[in-house]
Amino acid sequence: MVRQEPSLRLAALTAMSLERIDDTTTVEELVEAWPDAVGFLRERYDLRVICCGAPVWATLGELERSRNLASGELVRGVRERFPTAANEG
Repeated sequence: MVRQEPSLRLAALTAMSLERIDDTTTVEELVEAWPDAVGFLRERYDLRVICCGAPVWATLGELERSRNLASGELVRGVRERFPTAANEG
């Protein structure tokens, strides 16, 4: 049996799992790509995005509107904290 380093493989897959962050990005996609997003959204925006152990069913745009945040504010904050190659270019 060949032993693999799961943490290195998981990190590489996770970093590639979300190509771009925009208002149609779901909470589930964001949390799968960056588990730290749960704490970031709670601390910076007072958003609880995990309910009963699962991500809430919403997009970043829907969360933004539900919290009466300025248009694009949540997406910009998430992009700054969790950059992707497509967001940087």
